[in-house]
Amino acid sequence: MQTHPNLHYWYLFISVFSPAVIQRWAAAAKPAEVKKTETPKQDDDFDPFAEDEAPAKPVEKPKVQPKKAEKPKPIAKSIVIFDVKIYDAEVTNLDELAQKVLALEIEGLVWNKQPKKLEVAFGIQKLQIGCVIEDDKVLTDDIFDKITAWEDDVQSVDMVSMQKL
Repeated sequence: MQTHPNLHYWYLFISVFSPAVIQRWAAAAKPAEVKKTETPKQDDDFDPFAEDEAPAKPVEKPKVQPKKAEKPKPIAKSIVIFDVKIYDAEVTNLDELAQKVLALEIEGLVWNKQPKKLEVAFGIQKLQIGCVIEDDKVLTDDIFDKITAWEDDVQSVDMVSMQKL
């Protein structure tokens, strides 16, 4: 099998068919002159690989191996970094907003406890926060929708990066 894997799988494929079908294939494969003079044998145990004089051997079907115990799948996680942009730097305190965002609790979400304040332009800052989410439990849209629901403070939420763990 290791030296000729295609031949082995071909044999397994052919062994699925009934002997009558295999016999018709063998008869069709013979040259026209031989087909007129010989009549195919009515043997139910036809083996296309057997010698003409040797008796036909029963075809052995491959044995099915029992399945091994499946290992639990690893939990798919992602690292998400996003920016929270505010409307007015004079009205909104970024430290309070960061604490408000970190207070959000969703199953499968772990916050990075050190948000960053990044300079945008002309003294305006934005908040950059990271988190780790379980892909099956948490969608980024769920997080962003909860943050953008604070319409008085938050202008928009933009994803900076997302990496699979």
